[in-house]
Amino acid sequence: MKNKSYQNVIVKAGGFKYITAAMKTHSDVSVHEGGSRGIACLTQNNLTNQDAARRLLVIETVLNSMKEHMSSLSVQVESTAALRYLSQENKRNVDTILKNEGILLVTDTAHNFPEAAKVQEHILACLWNWLDERESNREVLISLGGVELALIAMETHTLSGAVQEHGCTLLWTIAQDNRLNQLDIALRDGIRIVMHALIHHVDNACVQAQGFWLCYNLAKDNATVQEAILEANALDVIISGMEEHDHNVLVQQMGWETIWILALDHDKNVHAQPNGVFQTILFCMQQFPEHGGLQDMACQAFHNMILSSSDNTRQIIAQGGIKSVVMAMRTHSSVISLQENACIILEKTLAHSSINQNNIAAIDGVYPVVKCMKIFSDNAYLQEIAISVIMGLVAGNDQNKNTIEEMGGINAIVTAMKNHSDAVRVQENGCRVLWLLAANNHVNKISIASAQGIDAIVTAMHNYPSNTSLQKKGCGALWSLSYNSVANQVHISKCEGLTAVLTAMKSHQEVLELQEQAMRALLNLASKNQANQLRIALAGGVEIIISAMLIHADISTLQEKACEVLWAISTRDDVVQVQIGNKGGIAAIMKAMSQHSEVAGVQEKALWVLTNLIKNLQVRNTMAQMNICPIVVEAKKHFPEKCSKKAKEILFILRYV
Repeated sequence: MKNKSYQNVIVKAGGFKYITAAMKTHSDVSVHEGGSRGIACLTQNNLTNQDAARRLLVIETVLNSMKEHMSSLSVQVESTAALRYLSQENKRNVDTILKNEGILLVTDTAHNFPEAAKVQEHILACLWNWLDERESNREVLISLGGVELALIAMETHTLSGAVQEHGCTLLWTIAQDNRLNQLDIALRDGIRIVMHALIHHVDNACVQAQGFWLCYNLAKDNATVQEAILEANALDVIISGMEEHDHNVLVQQMGWETIWILALDHDKNVHAQPNGVFQTILFCMQQFPEHGGLQDMACQAFHNMILSSSDNTRQIIAQGGIKSVVMAMRTHSSVISLQENACIILEKTLAHSSINQNNIAAIDGVYPVVKCMKIFSDNAYLQEIAISVIMGLVAGNDQNKNTIEEMGGINAIVTAMKNHSDAVRVQENGCRVLWLLAANNHVNKISIASAQGIDAIVTAMHNYPSNTSLQKKGCGALWSLSYNSVANQVHISKCEGLTAVLTAMKSHQEVLELQEQAMRALLNLASKNQANQLRIALAGGVEIIISAMLIHADISTLQEKACEVLWAISTRDDVVQVQIGNKGGIAAIMKAMSQHSEVAGVQEKALWVLTNLIKNLQVRNTMAQMNICPIVVEAKKHFPEKCSKKAKEILFILRYV
């Protein structure tokens, strides 16, 4: 009966009185069977009714029923169930049962019905309820063969999860802080029996938790039993159960504490309880470095912890967890789930603080990240998070950039982009990390180009034209790769990189950061390369640049960079100069100068462009008609050092007095 209100109504109406009267008056098995069943239903999870039953002498009635019908299986099943629920978290009822020789009675019943799973289940649960109260009860049970009783029940009813659960619970209570009982259980083949229970009921969280705790209490302060448990492959069994119930807090907690107790080095007197779950897991990782399953579970546990709280990330770092994670990656490079979880941990720690760049590099943490990319090159998710780790390692860190290149990291990144063209996050992260690796590093620029990294970036941009983030990172990567590298500038042009940049600008006109990165890339590609200057113009680049200037008119940095690009592409080519004049370029430049009159860079770069344009007679006439001289004079006046020379040249040609 699950509804507590119904239970209370029946008891208040005299339910217990009627039941006990019937059981006292009639000796029929069916009456006693039904009566005990009714008592169990009325008292299950109901402390108020349990107390009422004690006052009405219901407990004594149940015990007498068991004595009178010792040969009736059905009566014993229902009576032991009644005793189980009568004594559930109720000390006074336990005292009443024990005063009436309850332990002796139920152990006799257990011996009489060894094949009855329900009887064994209820009796094991009863005995655990009763032992929990005092040490003397444990001694009485042991004298009555309680250890043997529990082990026989577990071995007889291997398919019953309830019997296995309650058997483990009773046995750990018997073994707790008692060396003789630990040895007794072990010598009676208890280790094998609990391992069997854990293996065959791996899907039962209760069996796993109680079985783990039995192993804990058997091994605690007992090196002999500890060794025997380890020899029974307990680590494999425990890890298997933890993996099956990876979201069950109790199973995880008991699992790690049990592994901790098994890891203690008794010869060195290591007994101190670790301070919290982090130290427990770290200690286990350090004691069993060769156990791949344990290392995998530990990395998964840390992964779950850091995703739930940034405080957990700080604790893992502070307690030296990163070193253990890196060691696990190196030792178990073939375990893909470990590599994934470890990469996520490293990624989060790098995001937490750039200090960890050097810390990870100092423990040779770069190598396993690159290695896992090579081993699992066909796994898109691992490639994505490993590249994220490399991003964190190289951001602003020149030494790590060199280390990545030396270990073949650049080839691994480009391979990932080629193999996983359909994985947008791999492409996006790949563009970003190549951008970072190439920044101010000539060797890496050469390596990226040699590995066909430029081609991979351009391909990614062509494949995902609507992805703003990827386009922004692609433009940034091409800017970084083309800076001070003529060879890369030529390579980018040959593989349609110019087209990719201009397409990105046209498709994402409102995205300021993308426009700025693209302008930088165009400037690198156009400077000192007349062929690229013309390509930009023929591909509609002039209109795209002018459009960006008009859309982001209030951003001085973009105006300055746009003017610089227009200057670069108009230096030698009349066609480009005319395009700028005809497509509204002069007006855009004048607007930039007027709106950002206090920004020296905008004024200087604008005059650079105008100086190029005024050399073209057709454009010069347009400039004269637009009356640009007053704004040129203002630039000369405000910034004489930067603007005087170009301003004078323009004013002279236009014969402005």
